[in-house]
Amino acid sequence: MKKFTYQVGVDVAKSTLDCTVLQEGKQLDYQRIANTPKAVKSYLQQLEKQGICCCDTLFCMEHTGVYNAHILQVLIQNRANIWLEAALRIKESLGFTRGKNDKVDSYRIARYAYLYQDSAVLWIPRREIVQQLTRLTMLRKRLVKTKVALLQPLAETKQFLGNKAFREERTLTDPIASTLKKQIKRVEKQIEEVIRTDEQLNYLFELVISVEAIGPVTAGHLLVVTNEFRNFSCPKKFACYAGTAPFENSSGTSIRGKSRVSPYANKDSKKLLHMAALSAINMQSELAIYYQRKVSEGKNKMAVINAVRNKLIKRIFAVVERGTKYEKKYTPTLA
Repeated sequence: MKKFTYQVGVDVAKSTLDCTVLQEGKQLDYQRIANTPKAVKSYLQQLEKQGICCCDTLFCMEHTGVYNAHILQVLIQNRANIWLEAALRIKESLGFTRGKNDKVDSYRIARYAYLYQDSAVLWIPRREIVQQLTRLTMLRKRLVKTKVALLQPLAETKQFLGNKAFREERTLTDPIASTLKKQIKRVEKQIEEVIRTDEQLNYLFELVISVEAIGPVTAGHLLVVTNEFRNFSCPKKFACYAGTAPFENSSGTSIRGKSRVSPYANKDSKKLLHMAALSAINMQSELAIYYQRKVSEGKNKMAVINAVRNKLIKRIFAVVERGTKYEKKYTPTLA
């Protein structure tokens, strides 16, 4: 990764952007601007007048969902170097800190960019159709979450308040739940239609769903979070991202703990892969045989399920890298 002359830390809020510029670790400038395309363009022009060129500057900011849209749009147009980093990673890198405000946060982000620019992963903008797929995926997630929040308390109502109260609540919630289920199916159908209209997305989608136990919902999610498998080069990195990679827990001769997965993970990816692993175990497949064999050997069930999740990840990345669909009885061709 190249060294950048300047680092700009941007603290993104709904209506404002706090921007701090560093050179060799020293603060050159701080400004608060409106979170609008016009204000961002004006700010970049001011930087240009000071001799701060986008090509030699690293713009670093946290993931904030739609609030990033305006500044990312303008930075892309100016071919700027963009580093979108997880908020937790920036926070953990700072160590022990006291207090916070938007100005301080922008400086801390800029400082993080300066210190760790060697390991910066420049953001690759998603194609418009992938952005559309992302929005539909997030909509489905919100609908599912709403349905669960509506139906989950019903079991407690029946357990503690009795059948009468349960029937009364069911009468009120069933029509809403039914509508939500229909809307979820409708969004899922729209997601698949979007994928089918694009040659590249459809190609990757067919490869991913060819893997046993990987359904359309999981495949669509993977296309989004990996940005068409551009943001992850190998299955191990994605396993770390999804929270399925076990890490050793030992130190010297006194600490010999079990290997465990990290709590820092993309929860949606982990959940979908978990459901896929359970589906694979319940199917008559080699993964089911593997699960039964390991459990019969005395292995922890959750550890074996996690191993199945990692096997699915490896298979998904293998078919994408190879460019051919998954074969149940694959025999390597001799050279």
